[in-house]
Amino acid sequence: MELDELRKMKTTVEDAARDVEHSIHTGASEFEKQFSGASGDTLSALAEPEQAVPEYRHPRKNWRLKQGATPNWYKARNGVRTKALSGAARVARFRPHKIN
Repeated sequence: MELDELRKMKTTVEDAARDVEHSIHTGASEFEKQFSGASGDTLSALAEPEQAVPEYRHPRKNWRLKQGATPNWYKARNGVRTKALSGAARVARFRPHKIN
């Protein structure tokens, strides 16, 4: 009796699997029909997009103004040069002093 029950269960499971597969295929084919019918025009528009390259605009920024707006105490702590020194003046600044 167990073999007969297993065979019946096997056939019922196989039938259920076929029904599920059939319903999935029919649902997918209906969706494809609706999608192709409703968006035929939109797909052709999406296939050839226009190449819109934005035109370059100069940012019109002045880095000197931005640098000048920084407070002096911040420049002093971070070692920002506020005064222009010549190369010889920079060397003389860090050279040890002569003792007389």
